[in-house]
Amino acid sequence: MITKNPTAADTPPFPLREQESQLSATSRALKPQAHYGMSFENITDDLVLSLDEHGNPLSRMKDLTWELSQFKLVVTDNVTFSFKGLLCDNPTNPENIKLIQTLFLMRLFSSKGATKSLRASSHFGGFHSLLLMCRYADENGVLIRDLLHRPDLYKPMLENLTPTRASVLWQILRIFNITKCPTHWFLIPNTFMKALKKLYRGRSHHTKNQHPVIPPRILNQRWAHYHEVLKDFTLHQDQLKSFLRLAAINRLYARGAHSQYLLKRDGIVRHDAPAAPDFDEACRTHGLYDLFQKYKIRDIAGAPRFLSLTQYCAKSLIHILTFMRSGEALLLEIECLEQAIGWCEEGVYIMGISTKSTGTPLDTKWITVSEIQTPLDALLQIYELTHPFLPAEHKGIKNLFISPTNIIPRHETPALLSEFDSKKWEIYLPPILIKEEDIFSLELIDPSRDWRSERKFKLGEPWQITSHQFRRTMTVYCAEDDLMTLGPLKRILGHLSRRTSEHYQQGCSAGIFSMKDWSPETVADFKKAALEASNAIYIRDIVYSEERLHGVEGRRIQAKKDCKEVILRETLSEIQTKKKKGLFACTITPVGLCQSVRPCEKRAHADFTTCDGCSESIIKLSKVDYVIEVLRLDLESIDPKSFAYRMDAQNLHDLERMRERLIAKSAA
Repeated sequence: MITKNPTAADTPPFPLREQESQLSATSRALKPQAHYGMSFENITDDLVLSLDEHGNPLSRMKDLTWELSQFKLVVTDNVTFSFKGLLCDNPTNPENIKLIQTLFLMRLFSSKGATKSLRASSHFGGFHSLLLMCRYADENGVLIRDLLHRPDLYKPMLENLTPTRASVLWQILRIFNITKCPTHWFLIPNTFMKALKKLYRGRSHHTKNQHPVIPPRILNQRWAHYHEVLKDFTLHQDQLKSFLRLAAINRLYARGAHSQYLLKRDGIVRHDAPAAPDFDEACRTHGLYDLFQKYKIRDIAGAPRFLSLTQYCAKSLIHILTFMRSGEALLLEIECLEQAIGWCEEGVYIMGISTKSTGTPLDTKWITVSEIQTPLDALLQIYELTHPFLPAEHKGIKNLFISPTNIIPRHETPALLSEFDSKKWEIYLPPILIKEEDIFSLELIDPSRDWRSERKFKLGEPWQITSHQFRRTMTVYCAEDDLMTLGPLKRILGHLSRRTSEHYQQGCSAGIFSMKDWSPETVADFKKAALEASNAIYIRDIVYSEERLHGVEGRRIQAKKDCKEVILRETLSEIQTKKKKGLFACTITPVGLCQSVRPCEKRAHADFTTCDGCSESIIKLSKVDYVIEVLRLDLESIDPKSFAYRMDAQNLHDLERMRERLIAKSAA
C-alpha cells in the first residue's frame, strides 16, 4: 500500500527534487561556455554546450547529438537533440547541418528572442522545423542560404509547415537576421520572412478548437475499461511476477526454439544448457495464456507491455480523479498521498511537481478522493516488480512510471521511464463508437462549434481519447455533476465534485489554505469550467426543455419561446456577456433553476416555497411535483406528534400552495 500519511520523519514529500539537486550540485558549480545571452561572434566547433555531473564536457558544437543537461528541470524532460538523421551524401549536407546547428544555438541561448531561457520541451517545435528545412534543401541539392532566395523551391516546403512551426521558424530566422555576426551571417530575404508570417497569421492557432469534453456515456465506458485492465493485473500479479522474473533470469525461458538456438550459438548462454519451455507453454504453466491472448501479447518481448498498459490505464484514472496534466502525472513518486486534515477529512491530497506556471519545478498538491488509491496501488506493484532490474545508477529513483521494459529489455539501453502516447495504448482497449447522444452532449457544452461537420466526431466513428481531454472534461463535470449521466462514475463524481468545490472555490475564498501551495492553473480552469457547465445546464434545462417554465424569469423566457424569439446563439452570447460582468448565475434548485448572483438566505436554508415570487426564478412543475411526492412519503414514516412531522407538513402545505399559484399565473 502507498503510505497515505507520510511524516517529516519518513521520506521527504518531494524527494525527486532533492535527488536532482544533489546530483547536479557539481554541474551547477561549473558552467558550460554556451549560456543565455551569450555572444555569437566567434562560434567554434569545440564550443562546450553542456557538462556532465562531474563537470566534464558533455556536448560540443561539432557533435551531431547535443545533450543539454542544463535544460533538464525534472526527470521526465527530454534534453537530447540529434542531428544524425540529417546525414546524407549530398555535397551541400555539411554546410547545411552547420547552419542549422548555428540557428538552433541562437534559438537556445540568444536574449533577442524569448525574454527568458525556455525549457527543453519548448524547443522541439523549432528544432523539428529546422530539421525539415535542412532535409528539404539537401533533397533539392541546394544550400539553405540559396533556398531562401528561391520562391519556386521554398513554396512547396512551406506547404508542409503547420502554422505553429512556421511561427517558430520565423522567430529563429528573425533572431539570426538581427544578430548579424560577421563570421556566418547573411541576410534572410524579406520575401521569405513575409511568406512565413502569412502562413502562421493566415491560419492562426487562436482559431484552434479546444479539446472536447468527453461525453458522459463514453467517459463512463472508458472508466470501466481502465478499471478492467487494473483488475486483470491485480488478479494475475503473482503469476506475472514469477513469470517475468524467471524469464529475466533464464534467457531461454519462454523463448521459441529458434531464439534458443541463436542464444546458444552466439554464446549468450551455454551451448549445453537444457531447452526451456517456449512462450505458449510458459504462459499456460503460469496461468497467463488467456490474459496474454486478450491483450494480444504474442512473445516474451511483449510481456512487459501489459505492465505498461496497466501503467497507462492507471495514469488515465489519475487524470480523471485529479485534473493533473500528463507531465505532472508522470512525475509522481511512491508515498505521494496525504490524508486531508481538518476541513476536508473525506478527501486526500496527491503531492507532486508542476512546472506549468513558472517554468521551474514547484511542489504542488491536488485534491482528490480515496478512489485514487486503486491506480496508485497498481503503479506501486509494477514499481516493486521493475525496480530490481534497473541499472545501479538508477536504483535511487522513486518515480512510479519506471519502464517495465527494464525487466526484459528489447534494446541494450532500455528507457528509464515509460512513454504514453494515447494512440499507441488505446488500441488495446475496446473502441467506443460515437452515438447521437454523444453529439448532443458535445453541443450542450459548446453549441457554437459545428461538431457534426468534423470528421473525427462523425456518428459511428470511434472516439479518440487523449490525456489532454481529461482535464477539461473533469473540470466541467465537477463544476456541475448533474451533467454526468448514470454510470460507474456518477457516485464518485459526486464526492469529487464536493471536494474540488470546497477546495478550488470555497476554500480559497474563505482563506482556509494558502493558495501558493496549490496549482493556480487548476483553480482558474475549474472556475472557467463552472461557466461552461452552467451554459450546458441552461441550454439543456431551459432552452431545449419542452416542459413549460414557471416563475418570474421562467415565464419571461417561456413567452419568448412561444413567440419563437429564442435564438440559441444570441441567447448564449447574452449569457456570456452577463457572466463576464458577474450579472448571471445558473444554480440548480429542487424546483428548477435560480439565476440570482446574490446570496439567498432562503435557498441557504433549503426553503424553496416562495421561489415563485423571486424575479430570478425558473421553476418546473415536474420538479415541484417530485418534491411534493417525496415529502408525502416522508410524512408516512414520521411520528405525527413530532416536531419534524409538523415542519415537513408545513413545507408540504406551502409547496402545494405555491404549485397552485404557478398554475394560476400561467393560465392568466
